[in-house]
Amino acid sequence: MKPVINQDVAIYYSEPLLDSKEAKSICEVLATSAATIKSLQLKALFFSFEKTEQFEPQAVVSIAKTLLAIQNKLEVVTAFCGYSEKQFQELKEIFPNKSIPLFKTAEMAMLFLGIKIPRTAHPIVLFDQDGMTQTIVSQELSSKGFKVHAALNQQDFSKKKREFGNNAIYIYDIFFDVTGNYIPVRISKGIVTYKLYKNLDGKLHLHFNSQAHVARMAEGYKVFAFDASDVKSMNIKVIDFFVSLALNGVKYDAFIAIFGLTKELVALDVAQKMTRSGVKFFESEKAFMHDSTVVQLARSYQAKRPAGLTKKLVSKLPVFIDASLETLTSLTGGEAMKQSHKITQCAISETSDLMGAVISFEGDISGMLALAFNQAIAKEAALMMLGEEANSSAELLDVVSEFTNIIAGRSKALLSEDETTISISLPKTCKNFSELMTTLGNRQGVQIDLLLNNKPLYLFLTH
Repeated sequence: MKPVINQDVAIYYSEPLLDSKEAKSICEVLATSAATIKSLQLKALFFSFEKTEQFEPQAVVSIAKTLLAIQNKLEVVTAFCGYSEKQFQELKEIFPNKSIPLFKTAEMAMLFLGIKIPRTAHPIVLFDQDGMTQTIVSQELSSKGFKVHAALNQQDFSKKKREFGNNAIYIYDIFFDVTGNYIPVRISKGIVTYKLYKNLDGKLHLHFNSQAHVARMAEGYKVFAFDASDVKSMNIKVIDFFVSLALNGVKYDAFIAIFGLTKELVALDVAQKMTRSGVKFFESEKAFMHDSTVVQLARSYQAKRPAGLTKKLVSKLPVFIDASLETLTSLTGGEAMKQSHKITQCAISETSDLMGAVISFEGDISGMLALAFNQAIAKEAALMMLGEEANSSAELLDVVSEFTNIIAGRSKALLSEDETTISISLPKTCKNFSELMTTLGNRQGVQIDLLLNNKPLYLFLTH
C-alpha cells in the first residue's frame, strides 16, 4: 500500500473492507514508513475512508493508535478524513474524546491543521450541530482573514450552499479538539485571560490572534494573563512567543502574566529568561488576582472606560438586533420583527405590568443589554416556548431572564464571527419598570422597539 503524497501530506487508503487483517497490514506499512516520512519532511499523515465501504471498530482503533504514535515520534499531525455521513457518526462514537481529529475532506484537515491555507477571497460556509464548536471554529477562521457565514441549522446550511454554489468553501462534519487549534479568551473586570490547553510548543503563535491582542492593548487594557492550569507539557520553543509578546507590550505598559504552570514543566533558566523579558509567573489564579499590581492596573482601566454610548458599541447594534429576532423567532415559533430604534434614555411608553432582565458584558466592547415586556407577552412567550402556561411572577421572570440570556449568548457568538470577544454576566431580573430604571440608571443608550406576533417588547443597549 503506497500513500498519495500531496502538499507535504501522505494520505493512506484501505481496501473496501477494513477488518483486523487489513488494519494490521496498514499499521505495518505505517510503522516502516517513519524513515521516509522524516526524509521527505512531511507535515502530516492522513488516513482516508474514501475507498472504505465497511470497517470494524477495532481495526480503526488500531490505525488511530499507530498514527498517533508516529505523530508523537516525528512531530507530524495526523487525522482521519474522506468518510461518509454514516461513517462520521460511527467514528464519533469510537473516538468520543476526540483523540484523533475527524475532517470530512483532506482540504479541511490541511486548513485547520495549518498545512495549507486557501485564499481568503473565498467565503467559508460553516455548519456544526454543536453551537460552541461552531462559534470557536468561526472565530478561528475569521482571525485568519476569512469571511465566515455560519449556518443556523441544516436547512440554512442547504440554503447557503444553493446561494454560494461553487464560489465558497464548505466546512461541515468535522470533529476535533478545537481548543488545540484556538486559544479561547475571557475578558472580565479589566483583565484579559487567554486559556492554554494541554501541550505548549513552538506553534503557539499560529493559534494566537496577535491582531486582536494589539487592538486590546491600544484600547487601554493593561493586564493580560495566560491560564496554564491545564497544560501537561511545554516545549522550550514556546519561550520565543512569550518573550516577543512581552517586548511588544512594552510601549503599551502591558502586564503579561502566566499562572497555574507547574514547576516541573518549566526549567529554571527558561523561567528566568521569560521573567527578564517582563513575563510574571504566579502559582495560581488566586495569587494572580490578589496581586497588588494586577488589581491596580485592572481598576485603572475600568476607571478610564468611556461613559455613555461609544461608536464601537453602536456599530455592533445590528448584531444585537439580529440575535434578538433570531432568538425570539426560534424559541417561540412566532413572528418577530424590528419596529424602530432611537438613541435615548430608556423611554418605554407602556410601563404597566412590565418586567425585564439586564445582562452586563465586557470585552472588546462593553455595555448592558436589557429586555423588557409586559406580563401578557411573557405569558404568551412562555406558552409558545414551553408549551405550558406560566402564571406566577417568578415563572414569568424566569422566562424573561432566559430570553435575555439566550439573546446575549447568541450576540456573543455572532460578535465572535467578527473577531469581537465579550464575556457576559448572569441576568439580573427586574420585576417592574421601576427596578429596570434603577438598574439602567440615567444612561443614554439605543432603544429598539420590537414586535412579537404584533405585540410590543423592548430591547435597550447601553454602555
